[in-house]
Amino acid sequence: MPQNNPNSNTNQLETELKFSLLPESKKSFLTLMASLIPSLPKSCQLSNTYYETEDNFLRRHDMGLRVRGFNDEYEMTLKTASVGMPGIAKRQEYNVHLVDGKLNIHLLPDNIWPNGTDCIELQALLKPQFTTNFLRTTWLVELSSTTCVEVVLDEGAITSNQLNEPICEVEIELKSGSLNEVLIFALNILKINGLRISDLSKAARGHMLQLRSQSSLDAQQILNAPKVITSTNQKDKLANLLQQLLYLEECFLRNTLEIEKCISDLLHLIDMISEILLVSPPAAESHIKEYLFKNYLYSYPYNSLKIRALKYISTQ
Repeated sequence: MPQNNPNSNTNQLETELKFSLLPESKKSFLTLMASLIPSLPKSCQLSNTYYETEDNFLRRHDMGLRVRGFNDEYEMTLKTASVGMPGIAKRQEYNVHLVDGKLNIHLLPDNIWPNGTDCIELQALLKPQFTTNFLRTTWLVELSSTTCVEVVLDEGAITSNQLNEPICEVEIELKSGSLNEVLIFALNILKINGLRISDLSKAARGHMLQLRSQSSLDAQQILNAPKVITSTNQKDKLANLLQQLLYLEECFLRNTLEIEKCISDLLHLIDMISEILLVSPPAAESHIKEYLFKNYLYSYPYNSLKIRALKYISTQ
């Protein structure tokens, strides 16, 4: 969010766990948060414009660039490549206050760009691609004397040309302390059902929408399928299985693969993940039908398995 101090530029490592929230589960989520945190949350309306070059220079280097507006204040943010794990984004974030809301990458540190980048040329090539506008509700939660997280609920839309995609998601950002405590907290909020761990950012979703608005490409051609790796290292194997799982979830929900095969592949991955974790796979027999499988993907048993996998990966 834009800073009150016009000279307050920041550089931080952002660690974040993201969830897609079913709109019909919003009330249950708000009720749960009210029971956990007695103080009232803060709310604000945020508008964001994302920039890219015609040849996708930023995307090719796994970077994202936006200008955010809030109450006539503006902030430019650059996020670099994620060094986290599937489901948890961990990336360097650079924030710079802007006086008038106009993009100016010369205000960012020179050493953040790939070698050989001509910033004067890059500034000229960057153009607005899509926007996000949403209401953000924020809670600051102290999980322990050493661990603090920021929980946000974002509701709004991504827009590119004439296409729109709704935003209804929850984020848990680690401000200080232990990732393990964040994962334990995540298990508690997942119990409402209607939440699904997802690592598809607003920027990635906006990029997909922008490509769709300019061509006949569908989501399947835009989503990047993860490479399947073979490894004897259980941690690496589990991380790859989880990455495949998150990808197939998006394919199913966006109807980009043959449904029966997609469900079959997802269930196979669930069995493989459960075997590594030495747990029983979450029952899916009653959800095999297409119209019920979405509920399964947003269920507590299924998403708690993903939390178990993240805990395993982060502690091995």
